[in-house]
Amino acid sequence: MATASQLKDQFNESTASYLDWLKSRNVDISPKITIHDYTSINQGRGVIALQDIKEGEVLATIPKSALINVKQNLLVTNFPNLKHYLMRLSHWDALIIILLYEFRHREQSHWLEYINVLPQSGFNQLMFWSTNELNLLQPSCVLDRVGQEAADEMYHKMLETVEDLKIDGFENVSFEEYNVVATIIMSYSFDVELTKQETKEVRDQLGVVDDDGDGVDDEEGEDVDGGDGDGYGEEVPELVHHEHDGAHNGTAEVKSLLERNGIPLDEDEEPILHGEVEESEQEEGDEDEADEEHKEDEGEEDDDEEESDDEAGSGSPEILSDGYIKSMVPLADTLNADTTYNNAIINYEADSLVITSIKQIAKGDQIYNTYSNHPNGEILRRYGYIESHGSKGDFGEVPISIIYQFFIERYVIDEIELSHLLQVIGEVSFIEQQEAMEEDNEEEDGGFELVLDSYDCFCTGEVTIELVFLVQLLTTYLTIRQNKDDAEKEEITHDLIKRVYHKIYQLIESKKVTSDLIKNLQEILQIRLDQYPNYASESLNNETSTTSSTMTRDAMAKIVLQSEFHSLKACQQDLKKTLEKTLDSPVKVIADDKLVRAITKAGDKGHIKSEKRGGDNDEGGVKRPKKSKK
Repeated sequence: MATASQLKDQFNESTASYLDWLKSRNVDISPKITIHDYTSINQGRGVIALQDIKEGEVLATIPKSALINVKQNLLVTNFPNLKHYLMRLSHWDALIIILLYEFRHREQSHWLEYINVLPQSGFNQLMFWSTNELNLLQPSCVLDRVGQEAADEMYHKMLETVEDLKIDGFENVSFEEYNVVATIIMSYSFDVELTKQETKEVRDQLGVVDDDGDGVDDEEGEDVDGGDGDGYGEEVPELVHHEHDGAHNGTAEVKSLLERNGIPLDEDEEPILHGEVEESEQEEGDEDEADEEHKEDEGEEDDDEEESDDEAGSGSPEILSDGYIKSMVPLADTLNADTTYNNAIINYEADSLVITSIKQIAKGDQIYNTYSNHPNGEILRRYGYIESHGSKGDFGEVPISIIYQFFIERYVIDEIELSHLLQVIGEVSFIEQQEAMEEDNEEEDGGFELVLDSYDCFCTGEVTIELVFLVQLLTTYLTIRQNKDDAEKEEITHDLIKRVYHKIYQLIESKKVTSDLIKNLQEILQIRLDQYPNYASESLNNETSTTSSTMTRDAMAKIVLQSEFHSLKACQQDLKKTLEKTLDSPVKVIADDKLVRAITKAGDKGHIKSEKRGGDNDEGGVKRPKKSKK
């Protein structure tokens, strides 16, 4: 077993070889910086300033020829015929196969010295935590995004893919080996933008037709699956993807969200939106014809199955539809990251990546990049470290289950009834925003998510607008419900929910909220704060882990919980100020009964008009509000 001194020597030798290799690959490094050993503060290799640096100085230029990606790697060097196949895989699938091969045949690799300095063990990403260690993070919502199950699914998918390659070099790939490579990609890869010339070259290599220059394979007519981001496991959204991205598009999605948050459903009752009955009748009328067509097609299915599999990935690949290549970028990934101390930026140019200082840097200071404004919990999940002073992107989360339970108790509503109400709210909000996008000719994919797994409360004292909207909508609707007799309470009508939705939209757009919204949101945030252990309320220590060489996982978990608690507290302590920050405007607080009267009055008028027209209009005569320009 090597001594500490021997390990130190090996570390320094690898660093020296790496620096020589970088220069041999035409990486231009400023004499004002070099690679430095930061293992004493748990930061591995980093980049240090050897001299004072001014803002705007170029610190390094990395030619694209030094990168590892789908265009250049050992696998396509040894098997050129695989390049076309790899380019049609997703970003993630392609790079993980490429890097696995590079690791397994490192002695043949042109990137040997680079591979030797990439970490092989000692990972602190949540994927590597035990169950007991993960429990230290309770009640953080980051636990819902660890992605153990998703990683297993992706591992088996990768095994199937490499089996299809039918080449030597991927025998007996273990889950542990896969996990190491996947973690390295998650922590170190970059999405390198394609230039127009590079896009044209890739398109020509793949034989993709693009006469109109829109990046879409014109022979296929549309893009295939787009990229899902740059985090390990993010291509399995139902297990790992943060639910604030993407969009729900119907009953099944909303029901799935409620179920995974422990909210009971009435399986015998489905929310029915206007138009569904008529559409269902039309569908029934078409069923016979569809059945006949199905029978005719059945005989051809077996013959076509193999061909369909071959064509499944024949549309415009992610590399074209997304306009970037996921790549390993030597030296750029040697920079450590910190949202507070960030003092350098990496820019993409035609043939290179350029590292530039964005502020003055003193001699002896570390050069820091940033991995975007993630909260500490996400930094730990993705990259395996935390910022002891707190991340600039810190936020706490309020799960939908807390909101659900709060309104059950406050407004004495049955569990199934409230669950049903949330389903309809989710569907109405989706349809309304879909219509708004169509009217505005917007090309966004999906709608507005109002019913989410959780709602962000930022350390800056702002909350997501969806939280304000949902709590205001539930507050108003259930106040109206309290004023009805028992018979009326049993029925959740689409018309009433739609009318309340429109009024709340108009209310918030005009920078107004009700007094009960403030009270309810205050209590909801307090309930969430009460779930945290007492030590989470302690102030973040700016010194503890930045200089400590003994940062334990329980210490990291504590800092994550502190970061979340203080973010929630920043939003809860002055709700009116929080709302003004969220809406970026002074907010007027109105009485709830005033809003309720306006909604019920509009409903009565709509009912009278409907009767005069013979009941032809089910919509209640409410005009959909315009989208906010903000």
